[in-house]
Amino acid sequence: MTTINLKTEYNGALSTLSVNGKFITCEPRISEIANVSAGRWEGIASGEPFTITGGRGAGGSSRDWFVQWAHLAGEKHIPVSSAVEAVNCIEFV
Repeated sequence: MTTINLKTEYNGALSTLSVNGKFITCEPRISEIANVSAGRWEGIASGEPFTITGGRGAGGSSRDWFVQWAHLAGEKHIPVSSAVEAVNCIEFV
């Protein structure tokens, strides 16, 4: 099962983002993220809502992932191959 975690440490001075226990970045663009159902995460990045959907939890293969974020492509769902790539699309645009 995929996990995406946003942790705030040091009294709110430092945030870290990880996917499946792998460190992605410090001070992420993503300010909120929550797993709302199997294979679906919703959150806020740069003040805009986004969704990450995919993997086996969403009924697809482990390499079927999609990102929807207005800042990236409006209402379109962008296909990516992993949860890490989905998060990187938001973090490093």
